[in-house]
This record gives sequence, C-alpha cells and structure tokens, in this order.
Amino acid sequence: MNDFCDQDHIFLDLVPSEGHWKLGVCERAMQSTKSILGKVLHERPETSAEDALSECIRALNCREVIRGYSPIQHVLGKAPDETDKIFNPKMIQSPEIIHESATVQHHQTEAFRLSAEKAFLDWNTHDRLQRATHSRHRRLLNFSAGDLVYI
Repeated sequence: MNDFCDQDHIFLDLVPSEGHWKLGVCERAMQSTKSILGKVLHERPETSAEDALSECIRALNCREVIRGYSPIQHVLGKAPDETDKIFNPKMIQSPEIIHESATVQHHQTEAFRLSAEKAFLDWNTHDRLQRATHSRHRRLLNFSAGDLVYI
C-alpha cells in the first residue's frame, strides 16, 4: 500500500482503530465527500462517478477552512479568484482553443463546479447546525480579580 501511494503521490495517513481522536476526522471527511457526491450525482445523473468525485474533492479543497485557510491555500499559497483561476492570465500565455464549442463546454463545466460548491455549502451549513444543536449547555463561571479559585 505504501508503494502504491508513493507512486501516485497520495498522502497515506494511518488511523489506528483505537485512536478515537483520529477516527472522527476521517469519518467526517468521508461523510462530507459522500454527501456532496450524492447531491452532485442526483442533480447531474449524466456525469461519470470519476468526474463527480474529482469535482467534489476540488470543492472541498477550495472551500473548507482548516486553521484559517483552505487546503488549496496551504499548498499553493493563494486561493482561486471568483472565476476559479489561480494564476494571472497576463503572466501565462493561454493555449489555443481546441474544442469547437468551447463556450458550451465552459458553461457546462461552470455549472458543474457551482453545483458541487453549492452541495458543499449545504452540507457544511447542515453539519454546523447539527453540531450546535447537539452541543451541551456549559455553566458560566464568573470570577473577579482577587477571588479564591480552587483548581
């Protein structure tokens, strides 16, 4: 497994079955991916599973915030702009348009990207509301300067 992951440049993170502090992170990542993938495939059934999965992962990498930044910002140092471009087009010469109906294909790709991002935002909102609903009330302890506090 290590050799396969090394060949395909996949980061392999082992999670022990008894390490409950790590299981939650993995299960939440899988839950988000499955939820977004299901919504995207339900909205666009003609899409292949591979394309839908790659678009879901892209939406997660661009939208989910970890320690203040998205994963794509951690890797590349910057986030895509509102047109989903990372690099300045003036600095890089763009290739010639190969596809005859590039505008049609572009609109389809844009609609697909937006549906994946909408599915992620829906899942993220639902997840945060669910966690807030299940959180417990914590007692507020007010202490003033000079109060005796037993720890």
